[in-house]
Amino acid sequence: MNRSIQCGLGLVAGIAALFAVSGAVLAAEFKFDLANEYQAGSLPGQTDADFAKAVTVTSGGRIAVTNHPGGGLGFKSRQHFEAVMDGAVPIASTPFSSLEKIEPIFDLQSLPFITTTVNETEAMFIVAKPDYEKAFNKHNQTLLYGAPWTPQGIWEKTKIRKPEDLKGLKIRTYNAQGAEVLKAAGASPIQLSWADVIPALSNGTITGVLTSDEGGVNSKFWELGCKYFNSIGFAMGINAVTMNLDSYNALPVEMKIALRVAADRAEQAAWLRARSRVSANKDTLKSAGGEYVDDVPASVIDHIKVAAAPLKKAWIKNMGADEAAKIMAKFDAFMKANYGG
Repeated sequence: MNRSIQCGLGLVAGIAALFAVSGAVLAAEFKFDLANEYQAGSLPGQTDADFAKAVTVTSGGRIAVTNHPGGGLGFKSRQHFEAVMDGAVPIASTPFSSLEKIEPIFDLQSLPFITTTVNETEAMFIVAKPDYEKAFNKHNQTLLYGAPWTPQGIWEKTKIRKPEDLKGLKIRTYNAQGAEVLKAAGASPIQLSWADVIPALSNGTITGVLTSDEGGVNSKFWELGCKYFNSIGFAMGINAVTMNLDSYNALPVEMKIALRVAADRAEQAAWLRARSRVSANKDTLKSAGGEYVDDVPASVIDHIKVAAAPLKKAWIKNMGADEAAKIMAKFDAFMKANYGG
């Protein structure tokens, strides 16, 4: 957060206090739609709801954000990035995993087995956030906040107990990176946006899904036969919620501050929610007759890691060895300072 934003915190607090005390309901001067392909009950959907509520308060009612979850505005995955860049949608939630090959820094977050826990993923996001912002600025956007998911694994109709179980597996992946890894591991991956997953499971196009435990629980995968979540720590997703830079720059400074403060509050709440969600999802899955498989054999995970290794090498080359080393060094230092390792 830059100095002008920090200096404005007192102003925002005063606005919020006045709004709360007077109880005045002011007609919003600035109205923005926020598009999200995922459901309102998903972790990113809940974070968007937190943001919309918070910005009403921090702006004293001058800003109104209307959420459109579940693909309500007709956009999917990567289309959100383009829609915000062009101004077709003022704010949108886009998975980083959908932003591959746009800027090298965007590929960092979804590299397999780089960050596999909530703590690691939050640390990397904090470290890389300035680089993300610079990259989004190049595409006429500003990063408001990150909305985390939970660690990823493989939803399937059976438990995965050996590397051979992956052979020929018709599994959905969310990007080309995931497809490349699983193909090298012996599976038959198909890259699909989230909106196409349920139809593909229903008609047998796929029998498995690479996603978080949260994603499968939210969509009740067990009703379509995928009752096992094989936890392999593949990666951990984050949705980047960005705003059209022209729309942002047109706001008065106090409204920019209001947006930033609301975004910070929503993001902090999101990381706390993600930390508690895995346990809740385990309980939900068990009660539905499914199983959270957290003892996937090391031979399976190591097999997939070998298949994923070339992706990190390619990213280092694309990012530049020096820049990649700087980011990883900052990440290691952050982890040591905050988590002891």
